[in-house]
Amino acid sequence: MSTTDPDARAARVGAVLRPVALVGIAVGLLAGPVIAIYDWNFPAAAQTGVVPFLVFLFVSVGAGLLAYYVPGKRSALAISAYIVAYVGGLFLVMTSGLEWNEKNATDIRNSLIAVVVIYAVAILLVGLYIQRDINAKETNANGVDTTATITSAGVDGMVNYVQHQRLTLKFTDDKGVDRWVKVGRTGGGYSVGDTLPLRYNPKYPGRKRAIVVGY
Repeated sequence: MSTTDPDARAARVGAVLRPVALVGIAVGLLAGPVIAIYDWNFPAAAQTGVVPFLVFLFVSVGAGLLAYYVPGKRSALAISAYIVAYVGGLFLVMTSGLEWNEKNATDIRNSLIAVVVIYAVAILLVGLYIQRDINAKETNANGVDTTATITSAGVDGMVNYVQHQRLTLKFTDDKGVDRWVKVGRTGGGYSVGDTLPLRYNPKYPGRKRAIVVGY
């Protein structure tokens, strides 16, 4: 029990840490390319050990953890985009440590192709996240509230030792059309027949990214 509203305290802490986390994310994303450029311009330094790799690891992982633990909602797309970009940076740093010679030419070329593909996937995920966020904000501002009924509630794994369920929700839009949408929920305890609040955009009632569940 507490004499202070924990949600209000979390909101205050989140408001302070969020700008710091955003700066940290930017630094974490730039760490790989910056270290790679440094290694390529100072090849002798790149061959001295694992220091550049450890610096990248510390900065990127530290920034990611800071952002993850900032109080507030977390987007699976944003988390996925950062993890994919981290993998791209990891490949880039490892490649930059290779000596530029004929023996390593094929490995370097293949690694750089992989880096480009990985960063492209990260950019795609960021685009999907931005689109999802825009649609969700529009729904929150102008959406229609209704109640969705759980028609399927299967367990599909664990998240940090907590049960994760894949739910199928059914709701009826303002035109009388029955619609179904699948969502994931961590914590378990959901059963067929349970209800959840749902808000959808009447302009696009069938667009999943414009549906907000449990607001």
